[in-house]
Amino acid sequence: MSRYRGSVVDSRFVEYYVIPFLRNFDEQAMELTDICRRIAMKVNWPHGNWPLVAPGATSYFFFIAEHDEELILAPALAGTSLLPLPDLVHEMAHPLVRNSARRQTILGDWDRDEFVHDRVMATVGDITFGQMAAHHWLAHGVEEIACDVIAAWVCGPAYAWQHIRWCCGQRDGSSVYEDGDYHPPDHIRFEVIMRTLPHVAPAAEVDELTSAWDAVIGADEGQVQQPESGQQRPELYPPALVLELTDEVIQGCLRVGILPFPEELEEDDPRSAFDKAWREMRTDPRGYHDRSL
Repeated sequence: MSRYRGSVVDSRFVEYYVIPFLRNFDEQAMELTDICRRIAMKVNWPHGNWPLVAPGATSYFFFIAEHDEELILAPALAGTSLLPLPDLVHEMAHPLVRNSARRQTILGDWDRDEFVHDRVMATVGDITFGQMAAHHWLAHGVEEIACDVIAAWVCGPAYAWQHIRWCCGQRDGSSVYEDGDYHPPDHIRFEVIMRTLPHVAPAAEVDELTSAWDAVIGADEGQVQQPESGQQRPELYPPALVLELTDEVIQGCLRVGILPFPEELEEDDPRSAFDKAWREMRTDPRGYHDRSL
């Protein structure tokens, strides 16, 4: 009877989760999956395999990593532009960070819930607000920050330019995702990326990114927009704590052997196409002609 029940559970999993995505698995999904594969091979991706990319994201713009599976759901417009594709690496990092065999190696002490709780409480101070902040960090913050570090480490400046592109028109302190508790604010994520980039990118481009962020977002304190929920999400992520975790994940990338963004990219490296597209976009925005995979 127990085996029968187990087979029923397995069959329902296949019926309700896998088949709909495989049914829609098309040439574009194959190309996106192949990009993940090629990047993984170039950077010595430690997870043993890479996620499958399939149509099915509810958003028209963002890739979404399924929480329980090594599956990335691609948005409707995926593959029609090279500019957003660095986000694929962020989503690739989710199952890597969730992998219990390597999570502690990547996160160090930040893998332990009690450590995260105590560090957040000690930094925030206020008991009630500290508990709320700890909840954010434990539920999503640690993982999202770690994925941003890994994506910046692997994709270099293109990932930062893509983040600026998504955040264009947003006010400082908000989140482009508008998803409540799930993502740290945009400016916190940018600080994470900029903490990582000096390890892999030229100083001149790092300075250019800082100037572009200030021009696009505007760091005027009077423009800070609090989330509608009233939970003061920006204050939930003290910068010192964010940078402490960022530095730990950078060391985690070294510990698991993920190769950083190189000074020179090989032609068959998908990151070369990302980098070239963003350089063309920045050099001649009006004359830039976007292209697909």
